[in-house]
Amino acid sequence: MKVIDAVKICGEILNLSFSQELLNDVHQALKDDGINKLLRCCNVTLEELYRDKFGDCNSAVIKVSNSKADIASLGLCKVISLTDAKGNAVAFRYCKNGLFVHKDGAYVLHYAKLPAVLELNSEIELPSPRLSYRIFVYGVVKEYYFESGDLDLYGVWNEKYLDALKVASEKTAGLTLPVGRWL
Repeated sequence: MKVIDAVKICGEILNLSFSQELLNDVHQALKDDGINKLLRCCNVTLEELYRDKFGDCNSAVIKVSNSKADIASLGLCKVISLTDAKGNAVAFRYCKNGLFVHKDGAYVLHYAKLPAVLELNSEIELPSPRLSYRIFVYGVVKEYYFESGDLDLYGVWNEKYLDALKVASEKTAGLTLPVGRWL
């Protein structure tokens, strides 16, 4: 799904009146405040999905010197774990452009990576095949209401979003057939 398609669907749900000419011309669409707000909500929702729910786990060996590890080049969204060479967990703190670790050395960092920033004409890459674009749209609509300050409708759409995420994140248990003969 392209971002512009998600913006169209969200615009319909939110009763925003975007003309077809506006949606067909990306340069004109970017001048519209409502479309820019929805684009921002798309990026927030996608980052939330990568950070909190379904982000791929990446690994890297990082070097800590002067108690700081520079991780800016990794595109890090969230640290999952930091371990030493023996696999022991290491305490850390986030700091500006890096991580603060008490002891210098080499460490193994497991982290969730940030998604690419979405533009109107880009393709949305969801972090998991278990997610549907419907869930993404729910997240964008809920974020739109949150940014607009409409907490009542935010609550309604947040509940829909969280319920859909719960269903998507549950492992589908395979059907287990009883041992023996069928009649």
